[in-house]
Amino acid sequence: MDASIDQLKNILKIQCGEDNNKYHEIITFLKNKNILNETTLINPGNINGVTRINIDNISRLAVPRYNKQYSESRIIGRGGFGDVFISKYYLDRKIYAIKKIPIYEEDLPNIENYLSEILILSHLDHKNIVRYYTSWIETPHKNIDNLDGSDNLETALLPIEYSEFNEISLSTTINSDSGEDAVIDLYIQMELCKHFNLGDIIPSLTSVDALNIIKEIIQGVKYLHSKNIIHRDIKPKNILFSLESNTVKLADFGLSCLENSDKRLITPTGTYLYIDPHGQYNSKTYDIYSLGVVITELVCKFKTRMERIGQLKKMKNGVIPENLEKNIKNIISKCICSDVKERYTILELEEVINNIMS
Repeated sequence: MDASIDQLKNILKIQCGEDNNKYHEIITFLKNKNILNETTLINPGNINGVTRINIDNISRLAVPRYNKQYSESRIIGRGGFGDVFISKYYLDRKIYAIKKIPIYEEDLPNIENYLSEILILSHLDHKNIVRYYTSWIETPHKNIDNLDGSDNLETALLPIEYSEFNEISLSTTINSDSGEDAVIDLYIQMELCKHFNLGDIIPSLTSVDALNIIKEIIQGVKYLHSKNIIHRDIKPKNILFSLESNTVKLADFGLSCLENSDKRLITPTGTYLYIDPHGQYNSKTYDIYSLGVVITELVCKFKTRMERIGQLKKMKNGVIPENLEKNIKNIISKCICSDVKERYTILELEEVINNIMS
């Protein structure tokens, strides 16, 4: 932790440029909170082939990037850790999803938790994982270049489905609605996927569609588990589709961790209906439980939202909807059983799903 914060201090020095007052204001603040110290910078280690967080690898430019190099169009997602925007990069004229994570005073002692998403994403390369491009840290600034709209991304340049998607209004790059200023802003540039997620289209899926999607989700999770990474937030909302080919994409790695990591494991992690009530939060079995719930949603046609919630809650006690074929019920049962040692591994789950589809 100390080494990472010392590196953050160096990065802030670069990014503040000639604004020494801004730099010293932030450094004084961090020291007053007993977050910064003068220890020697330690070379980060390596865990399971994934390098531990080194902030020097996160920031690439010496000046604020976002409002100078990107044209922001609209917000397309909100989450507990940050918001996601559609933005065009001026240099290559391409459109990306940019996740902006404001980090406030109370977050600073746990800053590595925010950086872990970058650490994990930057080491992933698989067709069923949302693609990561780059990331950087900026000191917040209130003089926003594009608020007058003169350089905003024109609707005509958006993918057609986004140009017709008007449920979320155009955004501005304000750090927080609460009035509290962030100490730093963290940006993650990723591929832009379709504007809907799996949860939006489940009612319209055929049984063949559902099985194909299950198969692709399993491929993404298999890749993660091969790298000893636990997603910890698998749910329909975090399952997206590529713009070009409708390929399934696992997204949102804000809660992910390495297997057997001791970080952020004090309380259950994820969304309630998909949280494993029996297993360890740093075990691969945690993802298997969530997969069992998602499979249930895909193969069981719930008539109402309340029916869905009620049935998924019952699964925490091992109760599976009755109106399913026996082989599907057995698969789900092996995903959610209270004895985690009896659950499928991802490779075993892949095999049984392939057998059904063959």
